[in-house]
Amino acid sequence: MMAAIRDKMTMTHEAFLERLRRMAQHRHERWDTVPGLYGPEPGWVLDEAEQMLAYVNELGSQNGLPAATVQEVLRIESSAAGHCDYLDKYALRCAFLALGM
Repeated sequence: MMAAIRDKMTMTHEAFLERLRRMAQHRHERWDTVPGLYGPEPGWVLDEAEQMLAYVNELGSQNGLPAATVQEVLRIESSAAGHCDYLDKYALRCAFLALGM
């Protein structure tokens, strides 16, 4: 049982991480400034959060979870910001949200 949960978490984390890596290649397209939860943010932050939210909610609905909000994902992003493993932390925490952990 625990192995199955660990495997599902690992696969979900990897899927979020791959999405973030692909999105990061397009950040140069959105360096405009938009309002964020804690002040102005580059536009790519909101774009990525919205795309992560869509995937969180897709997986969450498959797991019987209520829809998450963009604010929840932006808080996850903010908590990962500034870390050397930003993408990994962001992806992992979105996976937790999507799986209800």
